[in-house]
This record gives sequence, structure tokens and C-alpha cells, in this order.
Amino acid sequence: MKYMNLLLAILILTTIENIAQNYFHGRTGDKFQVEAYMKNSNSLGFKEENYTYPNFSISDSLLFDNVMYYNYDGKYYSYDSLNQKLNIYINGKVHLAVDFNQPANAAQVLYFGGDHMNWKSYGVSVKNILGKDRLVYKMTKDSSYLGGPSNRFMEWIVEFVDGIGLYSYYYHVWDMWSSWDEYKTNSEKIVFAKVGATAINFYNQKISLTEPVKDKKLNEFGYILGVNVENPFPSLISKFYVEYNIYRSGILNATKIFNIDPSTNLAFINPASSDLAVGDSIAFRCILQDTSIFNNMTTCPETGYYTYKILSNISSVEGSENDRVSEYQLGQNYPNPFNPTTIIKYDIVKSENVSLKVYDVLGNEVATLVNEEKQPGSYEVEFQSAVGNQQSARSNQQLVSGIYFYQLRAGDFVQTKKMVLLR
Repeated sequence: MKYMNLLLAILILTTIENIAQNYFHGRTGDKFQVEAYMKNSNSLGFKEENYTYPNFSISDSLLFDNVMYYNYDGKYYSYDSLNQKLNIYINGKVHLAVDFNQPANAAQVLYFGGDHMNWKSYGVSVKNILGKDRLVYKMTKDSSYLGGPSNRFMEWIVEFVDGIGLYSYYYHVWDMWSSWDEYKTNSEKIVFAKVGATAINFYNQKISLTEPVKDKKLNEFGYILGVNVENPFPSLISKFYVEYNIYRSGILNATKIFNIDPSTNLAFINPASSDLAVGDSIAFRCILQDTSIFNNMTTCPETGYYTYKILSNISSVEGSENDRVSEYQLGQNYPNPFNPTTIIKYDIVKSENVSLKVYDVLGNEVATLVNEEKQPGSYEVEFQSAVGNQQSARSNQQLVSGIYFYQLRAGDFVQTKKMVLLR
């Protein structure tokens, strides 16, 4: 079996190599977005690290000796596809930056990055990069300085990918001081690219509502709108909001924007009471935008708007179907996270004893909000987390920050939801 796998790998490599490679794209207008990682630490326990997603494009070039050189990270490069070499222009002279023909373990002085240094080749291999098997050329260099205030060791690793260009860059420094060691790491790798007319690693994001849309009474504002989000790069979200349009007699009366919290995927829909009237029609949609080079903008629904009507708070004597509570329901508290108070809404279908209690993560009861018989209808109750809260199961207890659970019991109906207290 291992011989078959080896033959398959050789076949893939041979097939790909029969096609002209391009290990370094350089065309004006090409765009790239990288995942940049930074980490600083030392042997004394200090550590910091973060990820960012900067993007850049090739927008500058120069012509030298009838060859076009493109500005890439402040240096001017030209790719020789015939000889599989990358050249760099420095102060009126051309130097060899990378020779992609070098076999594994071959060493060569190169000017990649602008400085002439000795690089070691890892040769060409096949890897799955951004969802596709591609040829990868890898090379590395290291250096050390002994003596002085510290001994320093440095390592660089770069990878070039056919059809993409410079794919990843890794730089690590190790300083050995007299009483501690210090480490610094910086790396970048491409996550998206627009090379010519080709979009590489394009992704879709999706939004959907957590609950169906239905008509609302005036006294149901403000309410919480929840959404489900599918986005592989949440850190790239730049705008996330609800566009909320209020129509009166078919004419647009007001447009409101309500932000969706990306940490909870919840929005508090609370237009001013002066903007709402019985009979108004609501048309809304959720909008998600990102900062990727693709400038994705996703709406929910994908086209058009969700719509519903505003009803009167007063039920008729007969009781219309729209005004009757048809199912038990425990709403998500708002605000969430909260400090020091939050509102919990719930619906009861028939007359019966109802209890609404709050528990900590260990299952200990910390408050009883409701414990009495309720008539059918919609209710809301405020939960207070302050010291001396009369709702508390343990008097004069100040609840600490953390996760809590609230549970509604009405006959055979039981439902529990989570909320977060942040002090």
C-alpha cells in the first residue's frame, strides 16, 4: 500500500510540474489578505499574542531594462517563468532573490527581502493549500550572534505556492540574556487572494432568524431579535445590524438601525414609542458585512424584507386568534450579558401554578422570581442581582460575575435558558 501511495504522490507531482508554474504573482491589481500572528514571551512567564488580518494589493511597478518589476512589500520583484527564478531590483541593479530550481538541502546566497543571505532549499512538494493540491517551494535561513548583551538565534522560513505566490512567512528570535530568555515570533500566511480574475478561497456567510416572524402588540416593544450566523472568520465582521423600516398607510415613516452583538447574535429592537402606532407595517432585514478583500455583504432574508404588523394591546371581548397565547414560551433575557438587572418574558397558555427560578452553574437556587398561579397571557419579570435582593434565595448575597440559568415551570412545561452577569 505504501508503494502505491508513493507512486500516486509522484504521479501528482509529475502532472502538476508538466504545467507552467508561477511561484510569484506580480500583476497590478492583485489583492491578498493574510492571517498575521504575533507572539512575545519570556522564561519568566510573560506572554502576549494576537491575530490580525491585514490586506494589501500590488499597485506600483517600474520598468528596468525592458522588464517590469512589481512592488511587493516595499521591494520590486520580477518573476522569470521561463527559468523559474525570482529577481529583485535594488538601486539600479538586478539580483537573484529566489531560484525555484534548487533541490532539497541546496544552499545559495540570495537577495530575497533585499539583503544577501545564505538560504537553504527544502525543494518542491505537494500540499493542500486553500482547498487545492498545489506545488510548494520552501526555503529557510538561520543565523546566530554570540556575545554582547545577549546570545541571539534567528530563523526564517518562507513558502511559495504555485498559482498564489508568497504564501507564508515565519520569523523567530530567541535572545538569551544573563538571567532570562526572550522569544519573539511573527508569521503571516495568505487566507484569501484575488489573482487576476480568480478569487482564491472565497467564502460564503449565512444568516437566519432563530424564531419565526409574527405580528406584535405595541407593549411587546422592545424585544430581542436572535439570529444564527455561519461565518468562518468572525473576527473580520465589520458591520452587523438590523435595518428596520416602519410604514404607515403605505408610506415610509421611519428607518432605524439596531446593532446585532456579534458575541451573542442578539439585537434589542426598541424604536421610540412616538415612531410606532397600531396598524403600522414593519419591514426589516439583517445585514452582515466583513473586511475581507471580497467585501462580502450578506442579508437575511437573501432578497426583500421580513414583514409584520403592529397590533393593539387590547383584546376584543371574543378574543381574536392573534391576541391569544397559543403556546408556552420562555424568552431570552435582555440585556444579556447584564448588570445589575435584566428582563425575562414568558407566555402561559392556561391557568395554573407557575414558577420561575434562577440557578448558578452548580445547580444552587439563587432566586425565585415567580411562584404563584397565573392566568393565560404574556408576562415579564425583572431579575435584580444587587445585594439584599428580596428575590434571592440567600439573603444579602451579591451574585458574582458568571453564567446563570433561569427555569420556567408551568404544569408539564419546563424550559431553561442561560444568562450572563458581568460586573
